This record gives sequence, C-alpha cells and structure tokens, in this order.
Amino acid sequence: MNGKRLTWLTMLLAASSCGGFDQTQVEDIPHDSTIPEISAPPTVTPYTGTQAVTLNAQSNMPTISDFHQQVIRRSCSGTAGVCHNQKEYPDMQSSQAFLQLVGAPCNASPTDPLSVYDRCEQLGDSITFPSRDSSTEEVGSIVIIDGERIDYEAQNLVPQNDSPGLHIFTHEAVDIETSDGNFYTTATFDRRVNIGGTVQELKISEFEGKWWILDDGKHLFVEVNNWQRNNLEQLSNASIRQGDINRNNTFGAKIAQPLSLLTPGRPQASYLLGRLVGELAGEMVPGTRMPLANLPPTLEELVALTCLIETLEENSNASPNWPIDYRNCSVRDNPNAIMPSGNGNGGFSQGVLPILQNNCGGCHSGDMPFAGLNLVDGGTRGRLLGPTLSNPLLNYVTPGSPADSYLWLKLINDPSIAGRGMPRDSEGNWRSLNTAQLDTIRTWIEDGALDD
Repeated sequence: MNGKRLTWLTMLLAASSCGGFDQTQVEDIPHDSTIPEISAPPTVTPYTGTQAVTLNAQSNMPTISDFHQQVIRRSCSGTAGVCHNQKEYPDMQSSQAFLQLVGAPCNASPTDPLSVYDRCEQLGDSITFPSRDSSTEEVGSIVIIDGERIDYEAQNLVPQNDSPGLHIFTHEAVDIETSDGNFYTTATFDRRVNIGGTVQELKISEFEGKWWILDDGKHLFVEVNNWQRNNLEQLSNASIRQGDINRNNTFGAKIAQPLSLLTPGRPQASYLLGRLVGELAGEMVPGTRMPLANLPPTLEELVALTCLIETLEENSNASPNWPIDYRNCSVRDNPNAIMPSGNGNGGFSQGVLPILQNNCGGCHSGDMPFAGLNLVDGGTRGRLLGPTLSNPLLNYVTPGSPADSYLWLKLINDPSIAGRGMPRDSEGNWRSLNTAQLDTIRTWIEDGALDD
C-alpha cells in the first residue's frame, strides 16, 4: 500500500465479516416461551484398554464440564478475564458457552484479516450495479484506504491499487461496458439466505458514487467524498461478508464447506483443535499455536478434546454434564496421531519451523519480537544461522554442532547459557519441548541445518 494506512473502517469491515452475525432487534425476534427439555446424559461404557494417556484423560476429564474447567478455563478464558469471553470471539468462559462453538464459524472476528485461514472463509456477499445491468459477482475483499480525495477524471488519471478510496475485489470480472473508464451509479450488496426452504437474495447495503473497473475487471474502485463518510460507515456496519478476506486469491468456501469451531464427530474439521495443535488434516493452520500466554494442552488433554468432539456426533445439543465417550474414540489406542506439527523428521519447513512457531511464536513474532528474533514471518532459517543479540560470538544455530548452537542450548536449559531455558510457561519458568520435538531439532542441526 506504499505506506498508506488502512482506516479503522477497514478493520471494522474485516472483524464483522467471514461468518459474522447479523444484528437484529431483539424485540422483533419471534420466540417460544416454552422451556425446552434438557436431554438426560447418556450412559457410556468406559474405556478399559491399556493406553495410559487415554485412561488418564478418562479419569481426569470424564465429562464436557470437566474438560472445560481443567483445560479451557485454565488456558483460554480465565486469563484475568481478557481472553475468549464476552469481549473476544469466541466466548468460552462457561461450559455452556463452550458448547455454543458447535457449528459456529471460525475467524469470525479477526484482528488481522490477512491471518484468516482459507478453510474458515464464508461465501461472500454479491455486488451488482442494477442501473447498468451488470453481472452479479461475489465480493472477495474490501479495502478502504485513507487519504485526500483525488479528482481522477479532471486530472486524466486512473486509480491505482493504493489510491485513497474504496476498493472492492471480486471472484469474477464484473461485466460492464464503459466508454470513458468510469461511471456514476449505485452498487447494491446482497446476501443469499434460506427462507422457508427457498434461497433468496436480500439487499443488505448499497453505495453510490463514481466507479472504475480496473485490472482484469475483478477490481472495483469508487471515490469517497467527504460527504460520503457516513455512507461508508453504513456500508461497514452492514457486515458485508468477504469470500477472500485474507486476499490470497483463494475463495475458501468455493473449495470446501467452511470449518466450524467444533464440528460434531469430525475433529479434523474442528478449527479449535487445529489452533491447539497447529494443523488440520496435515495442513498448517495460520497463526501462532494457541494458547498464546498459557501452557499448551498436554497430549492427555488433546485426547479428551478429540473424544469430546466425536462424542458430540451422537447429539450436538449435549449439555455440560454429558460424559465423554473414550471407549469409542478414534485415538483411544494411538494418542500420538494428534500430536502437534513437527514431531518426527520433516526437514526445516515441515519439521523444525512448525515446532518453533507453535511453541515460541507467541513472544518471537511481530514488529518487536523478544530478543529481536522473529520466528513467524519469512526468513526464519536465515536469522537462525546468524549471531544472537546477547552473545554475538555465538550463532543461534551452528550447522553440524548442537553443542555450539545457542538455540539448542536454550531449548535444553543448558547451564552454560545465562538465563532460563526456552520456551517458558505463563509464569516464566522453563517448559521443555517433548522428546520427539527435541530430536527433530537436534537431528536437523546435526545434519547441517539444511533448508529442506
């Protein structure tokens, strides 16, 4: 964007899209005052196998409520009331709220649209120009760039990608013939909804202005005059869904059914599990592995969550006191099947990098990473081959020699290195990686710290 900043309206549009919920006046919602019946908890046959991890999970977290209290409350929603409660989507503060994640969209309120997972993207709303008899196309992304308005027509200029104004990118080219390159009209935004079994298009917003069709017809630009600021705010409040909100030219909903936070019976289609382990169905999930500030879930806790999700297949209206069915769980005898990314030999990008990102990225990322070491964005391997800030004579990684690699010495909490080992838990204490993760990193260094 050549240094131009996005307005707060851009972020507001992003946070309210990708599955955001429409706001409706409560008094207008028809309701039934009858108190619904609560299903009695089913009886499940306990797991009696020999897998200690599963037996421990069953003993310590026999019900959904137990899992929530011991794992979710500790790691995701109980951090001084600042994480995943009513202030931050999704709300997981109570076990009942946790169950509302069933079928709920993922990445519904992203703070950074570019971090949205493709498989979380919803079907975008459509844009059309009725007075111009245009084609109807899906909205991919919306970007609002702040800055002084330019009279492009008077100056015989054509808007560029970083021009101040409203930019809308679509899935297919908008079919409008124009002789002078621009036209003044009203665009309407519609949402496809199912009403009584019939799919209908409902208008949710509109914007009037001078439009340009740029590039290959998939880029629409409209001037925003000062007197149109209120119109722009109304457009953002309409919560227009963007089918390619992360702007990587992949419309997730057109590839596969969007993921839910919890999908009954399908752990590998449950985004919550993916954020906790760093991957889903062998594919990396964008973003630092959750939770950011607390201890990551143990293998025992991941088994409990996997079995909980599969338990929900029997009845997605389960209540917190429902027992988790460990006996019929797919990972009961092989818990390692859900181990986080990076266990085993996978080279740098598939083995070492996921371990570092998932376990260290909470501190070593962003514009001001801890110790000046960013392990999340591109160029991580190159930085690891360079010197440390605390000891310029010692590189993070010395190919072929773990004993001369600052990274390795910190990971094993070697007493020759000042300070505590890495990574650290929420109280600042050293938390060792597991044996498989350490073996992966040590082997990579011993083999020459190759790119892949």
